[in-house]
Amino acid sequence: MRARLFCDSSGDSILAPLSGADVRIGREAQEEYGEDIEPPVADSRTMGMSCLIQGRELEFPVGYTPPSWATVFASDEDLPHRGHDPLKTNFWWLELGGEDDSIHDTERLRDELLAAAFGVWDHMKNRGDHGLENWTLDWVGFVPGKRESRRYLGDHVLTQNDVRAEGRFDDIVAFGGWSMDDHHPGGLRYPGRPTIFHPAPSPFGIPYRCLYSRNVPNLLCAGRNISASHAAMSSSRVMGTCAVIGQAAGTAAAIAAAHGVEPRGVYEQHLGALQSALMDDDAWLPWRVREVSATTRAATLSTADAEPLRNGVDRPWDGQDNAWVADADGVAEYTWADQQWLERVRLVFDSDLDRTGRNMPACYPRVPSDYRPPACCQRYHPAPAGMVRDARIELRGADGAWQVAAELRDNHQRLVRLPLAAATNGVRLVVERAWGAETARVFGFEVE
Repeated sequence: MRARLFCDSSGDSILAPLSGADVRIGREAQEEYGEDIEPPVADSRTMGMSCLIQGRELEFPVGYTPPSWATVFASDEDLPHRGHDPLKTNFWWLELGGEDDSIHDTERLRDELLAAAFGVWDHMKNRGDHGLENWTLDWVGFVPGKRESRRYLGDHVLTQNDVRAEGRFDDIVAFGGWSMDDHHPGGLRYPGRPTIFHPAPSPFGIPYRCLYSRNVPNLLCAGRNISASHAAMSSSRVMGTCAVIGQAAGTAAAIAAAHGVEPRGVYEQHLGALQSALMDDDAWLPWRVREVSATTRAATLSTADAEPLRNGVDRPWDGQDNAWVADADGVAEYTWADQQWLERVRLVFDSDLDRTGRNMPACYPRVPSDYRPPACCQRYHPAPAGMVRDARIELRGADGAWQVAAELRDNHQRLVRLPLAAATNGVRLVVERAWGAETARVFGFEVE
C-alpha cells in the first residue's frame, strides 16, 4: 500500500512495526520525565482491557443460568473494591491484560474476560442478595476495549507535568479534561483498588507535535497512541479526547496534502492555518481566540448586549458567558456604510456544554446521588432547551427592505454555516424560537 501520508489511529499503532517508527510501551521510570506517579523502575506493564456488560431492569422477575465456563465469584470478598450495583457502575473494572502482551494476547484475554463478565452477572443474580431479581443481562461486549498498548514517539512527549501545568502550548490543537486515571495492570487479579484518579486540570492542552512520528516523516497518529507518557496517556486515552485529537490530525493531514508538506512541515510552516481551520470548524482550543472575519469586525452592531457574537470565543469560558441571549423574534443586526459581498454566514448556538451528570452512571464525578437510569436506555433525549430551533437570515436590499436569504427549521446543530453569495449593506439574524426555553443563546454570528 502506497500513499504520501498515513495516519495511524488504530490504537495499537499497527504501522509502527511495518515502518520502523519509534514507539514506547508500558510505564516510564519516575526519573525519566520527573513524574511522581510512575514506578521507580520502567516496565512493560499497561492498563488492561475490558469486555463490558449492561443490565436492564424489567417489570417481572427473571432468572439467570451462567455458562459452565463462567468464572465463579462466590462472595463479595472475591470482588474487593469493585462495586457491582448496575445503577452505580458501567463495569469498567472488568479488566485484564495489563500484565500480558496487550496486542498479541488479545484473543486469550477476551475469553478470560467473557468468563469473568458472565461470572460477575452470576454473582449478582445468584450468589447473595443484590436486589436484582427483576434484572436481565441485556448486552455483553465481545470485543475487548483496550486502554493502552504501543504509543508513538513524536517531536514532543506529553507528560504528567505537562498535564498538571494545563498544557498551554503554542501549538495546541486539542484538549483533555479527564483525570489521570491510572488502572492497575493486574486488573481483576489485583485485590486492591482497580485505579487511582490522579488529579488533572480540566481542560489541559495537547500539542500538535504529539500527533506525528519523530522518525517516520509522513506518519501522523491519533487516539490513545499519540506521543505521551504512560501517566499523561492515562488521561488523554478517553474517547472524547481521542475524538478531538482525531479531528486535529485529520485537519493537519488535509493541510499537509494541500501544501505538499509532511506533518512536521505543517508545524513549521502552517501551524496558524491548522489552528484557524480547527476553530472555524468549532473545535475548542483553550486560551486561544478565534479570528473573526474583517467584514464582521468592521460592521456596526446595532443590537444591545450582542458584542459576544463576534468576540471569537464560542462558549462560556474564564468566567464569561460569551453569549447573546435572544427573546422570541430577537434580532442581531450588522450594517455597513457601503455594500459588502457576503459569501456565507457562520452561526454557533448553545448546545448546553455546561451540563453535568445527565444520563451518566453514578461512578462518574458530579452525578447526583439520587440518579437512577431509565429501565430502557433507548430513551429519547431532546435537544437542549436553549438551542435555537427556528431562525432566519435576512439581507437588506437596495430599497432598505429586509428580505429572507436563508432559513433554519427544526435545527439540532450547534455549528451552522449557510451560503449567502450576495451583495448588501446589512445582514441580520432573527431568532424565532428555541427548543424549550423562552430565550435562546447564541455564541457566534459571523459573515465573510
